[in-house]
This record gives sequence, C-alpha cells and structure tokens, in this order.
Amino acid sequence: MVINEVQQPSRKVSRLYFTWWTHVRVETVPLLTVLTTPEGRKHLHKRLQTLLIYAKDDFQNAHSLCFCMRDGTIGQWLYQDNRLMPPLNPENRIPIGMRFGNPSTVWSSEGLGGLIDGEGGFLLPCQYAYLSSPNSSLIEVRKAPLPPVQPQVTHFDFLQFTCDVMDYRSGQQVNPPGISALQDSLSVMGDSFVACLEDVDITQPRIGFMSANSEWLGRSDWADVLLFNHFFAAVQCPDTGLWGFIDQHGDIAVPPRFANGSFFNNGVAVVPLAESEAVEGARWVLIDTEGKQLSGPWHGIEHSQGSTYLVSDGAHRWGLIHQRGTLLVSPIAFEQEASEDERQATLQIRYRELRLHGLAERLATLPLVQAVAGLELKRERDFYEARLWGKKVNVLRVPEHWQDTFGTSTQGQIGWSYPVSANLFNFDQECPVLLDRESGNQLSLGIPWGDLELCK
Repeated sequence: MVINEVQQPSRKVSRLYFTWWTHVRVETVPLLTVLTTPEGRKHLHKRLQTLLIYAKDDFQNAHSLCFCMRDGTIGQWLYQDNRLMPPLNPENRIPIGMRFGNPSTVWSSEGLGGLIDGEGGFLLPCQYAYLSSPNSSLIEVRKAPLPPVQPQVTHFDFLQFTCDVMDYRSGQQVNPPGISALQDSLSVMGDSFVACLEDVDITQPRIGFMSANSEWLGRSDWADVLLFNHFFAAVQCPDTGLWGFIDQHGDIAVPPRFANGSFFNNGVAVVPLAESEAVEGARWVLIDTEGKQLSGPWHGIEHSQGSTYLVSDGAHRWGLIHQRGTLLVSPIAFEQEASEDERQATLQIRYRELRLHGLAERLATLPLVQAVAGLELKRERDFYEARLWGKKVNVLRVPEHWQDTFGTSTQGQIGWSYPVSANLFNFDQECPVLLDRESGNQLSLGIPWGDLELCK
C-alpha cells in the first residue's frame, strides 16, 4: 500500500525572503502495519473516504492523484487517460478544495507534481519534483529533486534553490537556456522573477530580474539583490559592493552608495551609509525614493508606529521623527536595559503630550488650518484627543457638486458617522465634517482645512 502525505514546511533558504513549497512523501507500508497502527488506520480511513464517491468498476484501468485541499487535508481522485473521472455523485464533479476554473497542482503516487485545469484536464503532466502554485499563466517547475535544507554556510547558499519558469498555457519555458530562476521569487513578485546565471562561481554570483517576456529588467550582473517592495528593489553593485535601488523597469532610481540593501515602505527606506560617509559612528539615514536624505545620520533608526521612527544619537538616547524627516521628540536618555517596546511607548506618549500642548490656545487665536498643522490625525481617537471631534465649524466654501444641497456656505460639526470610516479621508488635506440635510439625516464630507473656521 502506498501512503501519500503532503507537507508544507516553512523554510528560510535565503536572507532575501521566506519560501514555502509543497512536497510529497511516498512510503510503502505492509498491509498488516497499516491495520495494526493508529497512524496507518488513520491514513487508510482518509484514503477510503476520498474514494467512496466512485463506483466499484471505476477502479479498473484507473490511477489516483492527490492534492492538498484548502482545509489542509489530502484529496485523492481517480484519473483515466489523463482526465479526471467523474465520481458517482454528479455534485462532486469538481473536487472539493479546488479553485473553480483555476489550475490546481496534483501529485502522483511517485511524488511528482503536475497541473490540471478546473475541469480536471492536464495542463502539465506529473513529472516535476518541485512545482509552485500558478501565478497568472506562469509557474515554477523543477524536475531534479530539491537539495536538503541545511544550516546556511555561505552568504549565497540560497542560489542552490533554482528552478525554471514555464508558461503553462503554451508549455514554453520563460527563462532562457543557461539562466535559472530562484525558487519562489515568482510567487513573491508576480509578473517577474529573480534570475541567475548558471555555472558561475557561487562566491561571485551574477543575478538580476527578468520579466515574463524573457527580458532582463536593467542589468543582469548584480552581485546581489533584494526583492521588489513598493515598486523598488535594492541591488548591489558588483564593482563597489555598495547598494542602491532600481525601479520596476530596471532603471537606477537611487545610485549605489549604501553599505547594505533595504526595502521601501510608504516611500521611505532606512539604510546605512558607507563607512567613508559615516559621521562619528553615525551612519543610519532615512531616504526617499529619489535617494534624498530626509533625516540622519543617526546611530540607529527603528520603525515605530504609522509614519514615525525611533532614532538614536548614541549613549542610549532615543528620539522620534516623522517619516518626512521632522524631529518630533528630541532624544532623551533611557536605561541601557530598556526594551524597544518601552522606548516606543515612552516616546509616543511624550509626542502626544507635545502635540496637544497649547492646541487649545492655537485653536482660539489661529485659523484652523494653521492650528492643526503638525498634528497626526489618522483615526477617531486622534480627533477626540485633540478635542476636535464634534466641534462646530463654519464651512466657508461647500464643494461645488454639493452646493445645490447645502448652498455655497453652511455650518456642520467635525466628525463622521457610520458607514463612513476614517480611511475615506485624506486628513493631511481635508477635515471630515457632518452636514445636516433637510431630510433629517447627515452627510459626511471631506472639506479642505482652509475652507473651515471654528464657530466662536
């Protein structure tokens, strides 16, 4: 008897990204062992359950394939002449767990994977030791068994985990001969993948990004790369060893001048300057997508909450900056054993106190748009803390497409009501205002801060 077991271990095969793959373990077990062990009876019961929907005669001249269902269990279905055999129950024509109309991976009793369409027809035969989930019309395949995952010895151990990229609709291989794809980079990146030249010195690899059209995105000889994130990817220059960034077309967005690569998030990245550019040991800077230095150099930068970052000027002193580079809280001293959570909580509380300090006086003496400048307003709680929620305001200019309803100017109160939520507003540019309709209900509109004044 053959028992098929699908496993999905999480393995870190590189510092670039975590990768997952599905493999099948095939184990031949004597029938006596199956019947006399709890694990054997469990597998036998599962297998029989998946095959009970077939008539007895269906088992002649047929073979079975298995696939991992959505709930993590294993489904087994009969095939004949490379087609899914309709089960006895017509309602089960498409196996439970398959994505209707979408390709699904299946595994033979030999542990080899293939791809079938939503009707059970083969798109790729069961001949691959490694098979990724399909992404658009592309899929990663490898006929040779994957190497065992060992503790990382060299920086480039992950280059052993290579594969080919195929267009399963046409059956054509996307990566050209002599060039391999890095396993699981397709599923992370979508319409492109990380490719590397074969038969090169693994201590001096040459890798780059390749599109689904088999074209290199920019250079193909980077010394190292990080995956795309928010339309940018870090790349290491093979000549200088310094890191920069390319855009999604492969063009240089930020020239290589940093000691290590990083990722952009919301338009900014934290990177270390090269040793030659460090200032008294401070080398960490915050940059935008054009490479402009927004803040730093600091001895350390850590993301805090939302658009804020913790920064250190050394000697266990930490402060808080906005991602645009504005210093929100000047560095203060912490105990050496203070945790990151403790530093973050202390600085966020200090920032909230500074942010709200004198706000009442500013609201009484300055135009609203000036009084709220610098406030971090992102959710209902922020408006309550600033004592703005429910404040009555004069709307000096109603948006043109609402003037037939409310006139050119009117009154309202700051806030919004269900089903409207905070993510519908751009608080940097507009204030949420509730306006009363003649029908008795209210409408939530975003009004530019400059078109509002507080009612006296």
